[in-house]
Amino acid sequence: MGAINCFPKDESAEDMPESAVSKNDQLAAANAKKEAAEQAGEKSTETETYPSLTKLSTERVLAVWKEKRGEKPGPSDEDVEKAIKEKDFDKSGVLEKSECQRLCDSFMLRAQKACNGRPQFASWESCFDFLDKNNTGSLEKEEIKYHMQAMWLMTKDQVDVKTLDAAYTTTV
Repeated sequence: MGAINCFPKDESAEDMPESAVSKNDQLAAANAKKEAAEQAGEKSTETETYPSLTKLSTERVLAVWKEKRGEKPGPSDEDVEKAIKEKDFDKSGVLEKSECQRLCDSFMLRAQKACNGRPQFASWESCFDFLDKNNTGSLEKEEIKYHMQAMWLMTKDQVDVKTLDAAYTTTV
């Protein structure tokens, strides 16, 4: 079985379910409105509030993956190593915070799209802190692997990032 595309590209509108298309339209409209207001020099009347996220949970990612994707494999070691090699400018074998801005920007966009266009992180740095499970200031192979799976779930299955958080609890 071939490896999955761990950094899924957004689908074209005709390939997406109707609910996802409307979410993309809502996100684009909200971003356009905000951008137009900023260009006009207007101050935003609404204060952005962000969910209280702690850390990306390996256990939650695996549980949601199994629920949504069954026994399909997640990213392979080769996929993860390739992702590290592409972004690891100092060849340390891990991704330091300074090497992760684009990765975090992409994660933030996918989280926002999966959450009806509502931003889930205040900045790429806060996203990095969410992904840096062991607080080392870098993302190691294991952290990147589950980050890749989370991105897949948010993109393909519209999974809310809050359900992947270590502090997430299900209500019965």
